[in-house]
Amino acid sequence: MEEQSPNSQSVNTQNPKHISSYFNFTDPNNPYRIENGDHTSLVLVTELLTAENYITWSRAMRRVLRAKNKLGFISGDVVRPIDEEDPLFEMWERCNDMVVSWIQNAVSIDIKHTLAFVDDAQMVWTELKDRLTQQNGPRIFQLRRHWANLRQDRDSVSTYFGNLKTLWDEMIVYSPMLLCTCGQSKVLNERYQRDYVIQFLMGLNDQYTNVRDQIMLIEPLPSINKLVNLLMLPSKQVTEISQGKKDHTVNIVTHKDIHLKVATRLGMVSP
Repeated sequence: MEEQSPNSQSVNTQNPKHISSYFNFTDPNNPYRIENGDHTSLVLVTELLTAENYITWSRAMRRVLRAKNKLGFISGDVVRPIDEEDPLFEMWERCNDMVVSWIQNAVSIDIKHTLAFVDDAQMVWTELKDRLTQQNGPRIFQLRRHWANLRQDRDSVSTYFGNLKTLWDEMIVYSPMLLCTCGQSKVLNERYQRDYVIQFLMGLNDQYTNVRDQIMLIEPLPSINKLVNLLMLPSKQVTEISQGKKDHTVNIVTHKDIHLKVATRLGMVSP
């Protein structure tokens, strides 16, 4: 193979930049730039990879690697120079080792042991993807069952909604909506949101039965964010009641007031 001169194109073919640009370490877009805070012991995500959470873990890892401009090392866009005499060779190995270390630091012990002898960041990433994305079916089943059975119970409306939203967001990751220009994506999105609102209402405590029945008569249903916002203040009042901060008489009045406030703000009754 013909030896490349320092003034020729790098074998790193993902970018037509002149090879000298990769030695400009003040350029934040340089994939070979290593920040002062970057080191091999760095843990990039708070949740370690297990056999059940590859989708959410990979999204978090890709987000951080993109922010550090190292995404190309797992996608294969930043290619390993073939010639060890290439000026970029040592820089590529240094950055690749950094990314491999970051990935190993972000996985569970059982998984980490299986990566001990894989030295290429792209190969590590591909191996994890091929091995763990096969677990999607059981995870989707688990999410949907948990989502369908989730109830408010002793939680505030805010906490209950947060738990529901976490499950919802992960389900969307596993089953993303298809985008098109025919208008069907809008219809599907409306159906998604309607299911979201109905599931939220189904899980509310019995004290919200009346207001829930009133909301279900609205067409179209209010958005989930608007609905949660409307129920937040009443939720605080109900929590105070359940903690004995108000007597029984005030309790009855407050529950009626809750329903009236929500119905008024949703336009179901005149103020």
